[in-house]
Amino acid sequence: MKKNIFLHIFLFILFVFLLYRMFTLQIINGNMYYAYVNSFTNNQSAYKQKPVRGNFFDTNNNQLTFNDIYFEIYIDYFKTNYLIKTLSIEKIVDDILESFKLDPEIVLKALQRSIQTQKNILLTTVTQEYLINLTGHIDFSKLPIIFREIHIRKYAYPYVFTHVIGYVGKVSEEILKNDKFYYVDDYVGVYKLEKDLEKYLRGTKFEFDINNIDYKALPGASVYLNINKDWQLSLYNILSHEVSRYNAASGSVIIMENNTGKIRAIVSYDGINENEFVIGISTEKYNNIATKRSLPFIDKAISSGAEPGSTFKLITSYALLENNVIDVNYHFFSNRCMNISAHQEFCEYNRYFYGDMNIIRAIYKSSNIFFCNAMITRGSIEQLIASASLFNIGKLVGIDLSGEFSGVLDSPSNRILQNSRWYDGDTCNISIGQGSLLVTPLQMLMVVSAISNNGKYFQPYVIDKIVDFQNNILLKNEPKIIKEIPSNNNAFSIINQALQQSVQNPEAWMYTLHDLPNNVKGKTGTAEAFEIINGNRIKTTHGWVIGTFEYNNISYAFVVHIKHGIHGSNAIYVIQKFIDCLNKNFGINCS
Repeated sequence: MKKNIFLHIFLFILFVFLLYRMFTLQIINGNMYYAYVNSFTNNQSAYKQKPVRGNFFDTNNNQLTFNDIYFEIYIDYFKTNYLIKTLSIEKIVDDILESFKLDPEIVLKALQRSIQTQKNILLTTVTQEYLINLTGHIDFSKLPIIFREIHIRKYAYPYVFTHVIGYVGKVSEEILKNDKFYYVDDYVGVYKLEKDLEKYLRGTKFEFDINNIDYKALPGASVYLNINKDWQLSLYNILSHEVSRYNAASGSVIIMENNTGKIRAIVSYDGINENEFVIGISTEKYNNIATKRSLPFIDKAISSGAEPGSTFKLITSYALLENNVIDVNYHFFSNRCMNISAHQEFCEYNRYFYGDMNIIRAIYKSSNIFFCNAMITRGSIEQLIASASLFNIGKLVGIDLSGEFSGVLDSPSNRILQNSRWYDGDTCNISIGQGSLLVTPLQMLMVVSAISNNGKYFQPYVIDKIVDFQNNILLKNEPKIIKEIPSNNNAFSIINQALQQSVQNPEAWMYTLHDLPNNVKGKTGTAEAFEIINGNRIKTTHGWVIGTFEYNNISYAFVVHIKHGIHGSNAIYVIQKFIDCLNKNFGINCS
């Protein structure tokens, strides 16, 4: 009997307790939770779901970017407003500081702003690992904070893809004013493809509807590149080694599938650690990077111009052959130097003696005075300028990367506009890739590719396709011939013979590559230049090598350019090491 009485008493007490809890939740705290929701939704950056940014992949579907889980920590307006009724704001700041290593002034300002604006204010952003480590010994329920899971961009290969993929950063006030898609504290592409393809990558946001709690955001599209990640990594490492070995300033390498225009590697050394730039770096660190000799923010492959040196002799050869100025039977005897005028001497590199030459030997021996003599005694500068224009020197090539530089192609007509004269010495200089002439590595890549293709000039492109989250193709690039450079006098055939001899002939500069089983052809170039160091104008050289090779029955065009501190013959090692690694499937010492 007593047991039944105790049971009834217990059930009665339980019923009263549950009734009280329902009353508390619905009546007493109902307004509190309603106010909390309203205060939370007042902050756009916190209440709208952020779509996951689309990722980049290489040609073999290797993922190049990721979206790591982070947590935004907000000052909760409602909790703060509730706590200050019993605690001082200084005590609340101290409680937060016990949990998070933050600047006390930042915390105080965030709390004050939250109270003044009646909004949730972003305090800081932490990694998932950081938050997990805290949860074991901190009771977050006693702090006036709330968490929001977000995704922050991570780059799998920092430095290596800087000038291709680029990076994201916090959205600027200007963008916020002009584009309603973004909220405060969103991330947006700020450089290269991250910026150029922003509208594909950013995804789609749905407005919050209080009557429909099942809202969502659609993820961004995926971008598939033609670039081979292994090629890119290998070339970056090889280039880094060679730039350091010769104390050069910087360098670049591009490899393109010769008969399609697909870019398989495009390296600019050195790059930056993109992961550091996502959250933001200090002004001091930014300035230290920006003032480095290697100029990491500049894309050396397509945005930086330099004298092409003897690689330009391929264009000079085309101008001479195509305009019937000379043919393969024309001979010239090089005895180290020649006089352009009574006061000007023009010489071979290091005053070397070359003897009798036709154009094939002149190319693979890289004679200066062969081309100088032919241009000023038989050809015309107008023919050379017109030929250079055909190869897009002084013009944009049209790659699908932003920041391309058109270069500089001087001419007698430009001099007239500048009220100055054009001399025979100018003709000789430009015929060997010196003087008032600047080209990009991309332009010289396209020169050797077009010659190899008997005039077919393909559009170079990095992006293969863009695919949305449902695998719908939004963009697909295909090979495209944008021009066909004419050749009526076997000019391309003769120049290609010379490119082959540049590797196969024992007296040629590129003979060290003759053992490679890849049918390598090419041309070196050493360009005289000047570099400003500590206010002093220092004489230096750029090293170039351009050419073609074969791998798995596919022909590739390549360019190597190392700036300030190296000769063309030294630049050969970059492509030699790479092809050797390629043949070994990037085994030991090829990472």
